[in-house]
Amino acid sequence: MKADSVIFDDSVWRYFEGKSTVGKLFFFIRKRWLQYIGLFIVLALGIVLDLSLAWYLMRTTDAAVLKEQQLFLQLIVVGLCILLLSVTVNFFDSYLKSKVANSIRNELRVMTFYRMLRLPSIRFDQSHSGELVSHLTSDNQAIGQALGNTFMMLIRSPLMAIFSFVYLLYIYWPLAIVCGLIGPLTLFVR
Repeated sequence: MKADSVIFDDSVWRYFEGKSTVGKLFFFIRKRWLQYIGLFIVLALGIVLDLSLAWYLMRTTDAAVLKEQQLFLQLIVVGLCILLLSVTVNFFDSYLKSKVANSIRNELRVMTFYRMLRLPSIRFDQSHSGELVSHLTSDNQAIGQALGNTFMMLIRSPLMAIFSFVYLLYIYWPLAIVCGLIGPLTLFVR
């Protein structure tokens, strides 16, 4: 990314005026829409692989109980494929999250530094040097991390719960109803 093309343009700062915090964060998400599409694809693959692991364990247990050796051997190969795919998807998930977080973090650092350079010098006399360094490092790091890992976890967790419940309905609906009744009660237990 060229630092002087978008970051040093005052229109970016005018865009931020009057925007809520979420609106300001979505500025960075929209800018990296292709990377986020990749993250959503990896997220969907991760959910499918997690649920396929549950299917695999169910089928392996059934094959062992019924003493079907041929099916059991085939399931070992399927399990190894699921394991290999899970490792690959987890690698790409970590890679893409890090890439997005680092990209946002670097852009925020440059934007913050540029903004600080444009402030009147009296502002630096009133602020402590630690506060200025904090804005350049830890604040920007936290925002980059939030838009990388935390944002995707906020989406993944509810989706995983919904798809797991649907899969449980498919496997054994009475147990799904019991879980649906007991699940909300756990919110009140301390």
